[in-house]
Amino acid sequence: MNSIEDILNLISSDNIAQRQLSELAQDSLNNNVSLIHIYPKESKIFSDTLETIKSYVFQNKEIFLRQKTFVSDRINYAHIYSLSNGNIDDIAKYLTIILASEKMKNTEDYLFELANNDDRIINGYNLLKNSAGMICLSDYKSKMTLKRHAIDMHDGTCIYLHQFLRRGFTAHFVDIPEVLMRALNSDYSVEARIDPFRIGDIKKYREIIEQDYWHGPKFNQKLLDSKKAKEEITVHEFKKDQKGIYTDYRTIFRTSMLDGDHLRQFSIEEYIPKKDWAGHRTHGYGNNKVIQRFAHFVYDQNKHSFEHIDCAVRIFNKNTYDNIYADLLSGKMPDRQIGTRFKLLKISGNINLELIKDLLYAFFRNNPHLMEYFCNLSYEEVQKSFISR
Repeated sequence: MNSIEDILNLISSDNIAQRQLSELAQDSLNNNVSLIHIYPKESKIFSDTLETIKSYVFQNKEIFLRQKTFVSDRINYAHIYSLSNGNIDDIAKYLTIILASEKMKNTEDYLFELANNDDRIINGYNLLKNSAGMICLSDYKSKMTLKRHAIDMHDGTCIYLHQFLRRGFTAHFVDIPEVLMRALNSDYSVEARIDPFRIGDIKKYREIIEQDYWHGPKFNQKLLDSKKAKEEITVHEFKKDQKGIYTDYRTIFRTSMLDGDHLRQFSIEEYIPKKDWAGHRTHGYGNNKVIQRFAHFVYDQNKHSFEHIDCAVRIFNKNTYDNIYADLLSGKMPDRQIGTRFKLLKISGNINLELIKDLLYAFFRNNPHLMEYFCNLSYEEVQKSFISR
């Protein structure tokens, strides 16, 4: 054994180690807790896996202490060594976490599931799924309770809203479950797509409160009451001197009258750049696919309320998306129906404006273009509104 790479290859060929790492990754996923926050003394799965990885580390202690600057495509051991201050027990712990993280479900797994429509979790709970791939939470109020980070199934287990409703499509839920809880309490019909990979232990549920509210003024009523039948398209972008997290985003708003004289529909399409303002890859921009946030809702001008709202993702092949984004930057308008659309949630009923506003701001993660468009504010006014909150 000459290098850390050799040891990693040996661990990869160890069936027991690989099974334990997979079980640890799934336990972390199921119970909505980061691997870094699972403690060996509190988790037998972690403890057993750690003992297996520790045996490799201790048997090859000299190599791990000698190659402290080792970096590969799999691990940045220099970082592990720095975090552990060279302590061999901590090296084993961090290595266990890194190797288990390789087994975690990732964005590509969720995209594959969307395309293949796997129903094993909802079938296990005898839940009915509609043609859009969602279950109606309103129909199961006696069977489940929606919480901030999970759905209590009243049988000792919990399931989750879909991964793509989380912050950055991967982290914690923030305020979307809270808005859906308000909708359920108001007796609206609430449908949602369920995470296909997670079943947790409700005893391990943690009520993490992670808020990120940025709710602006009411929408412009003239916009809602407009009778213009022809579709109007508005593109919001930033001037080059306007810096911030959404600097290179483009957001398209479409509105038109539906059949009849009182239903006005709106849609929102958010186009993201490959890299964010800090130079990091933007959430949703993957190696092969790109995830776009999309919303559609209908305002009933007679009832002065919203007939429904649905929030979705549209999935594009990366090359196709790059071409569309480049066309948009050059002034060419994308077609209305592009990509492959998957609904994540839908609320129906005579929905009040406050809930619609809160849901849109939550789903689009504070995109200031929403306030510019719906509240008739300038970019500078949006920034002042944000700062004041």
